[in-house]
Amino acid sequence: MFQITPLIRNLMIANAIVFLLQQTGVFNANLFILHPFQSPAFMPIQLLTYMFLHGGFGHIFSNMLSLLIFGPLVEQQLGPKKFLILYFGAGLFAGLLFMGVNYYELHQISEAVAVYQADPTPDNLTQFLSQHFRAVYEANLAFLNDFEAHKTDPTYIKNSVELTQELLSQRVTQGGLLGASGAVFGVSMMFGFLFFNLKLYLLFFPFPIKAGFLVIFDFGYETMKTFARSQSDGVAHLAHVGGMIFALVMVVVWRLRRVH
Repeated sequence: MFQITPLIRNLMIANAIVFLLQQTGVFNANLFILHPFQSPAFMPIQLLTYMFLHGGFGHIFSNMLSLLIFGPLVEQQLGPKKFLILYFGAGLFAGLLFMGVNYYELHQISEAVAVYQADPTPDNLTQFLSQHFRAVYEANLAFLNDFEAHKTDPTYIKNSVELTQELLSQRVTQGGLLGASGAVFGVSMMFGFLFFNLKLYLLFFPFPIKAGFLVIFDFGYETMKTFARSQSDGVAHLAHVGGMIFALVMVVVWRLRRVH
């Protein structure tokens, strides 16, 4: 399973080189992260470049290890051309799905800011933070209490409006995406379909598990984490789901059959 194929080797080398350059500061990585569509920093080329950037050694190590485990057999089965379509297609779809949902959420927040500015009251600010920025609600609790005690004070009203605008601005600039995870999850999903009954031995797990059951579990877990927005862990689970969905679509388009 660890017999590396030329294409997998080249992808791993490319990711490693970019990561080393990223860590040494040779280029400004922020220019190539996939920024939200509403951000002035967004460029279409980021839909490709974001796949080669990583947030740290653990990030790139887990992605490249997964690519090494699942990639060679998938490449051998599909051929280099189809594998490249799978890999970059999954990464592209993952980025588009993630940013599409992000675009919708930012639009909702932008509308909520406009609604609040039309009626800036302590109760409305509490509702705004509770619905859209629960992570910073407690950090602003002192201001909310003071605002409640000075409901008609122009200074508090002005500060509350500025707070909502600042939170919206931060959400736009901090909503970037990076990493090969979407592409790699697409490869792992294809592996699970093609080699469904192949038994895998996992570290810290006492029993072998079929590849198909493993990817089904992964898909369910990533989907669950996607909807559990209150448990934000800094991981783009929706992008993982997007990569896996793309792989399933290609199974249908290419009319693939299980080979194991």
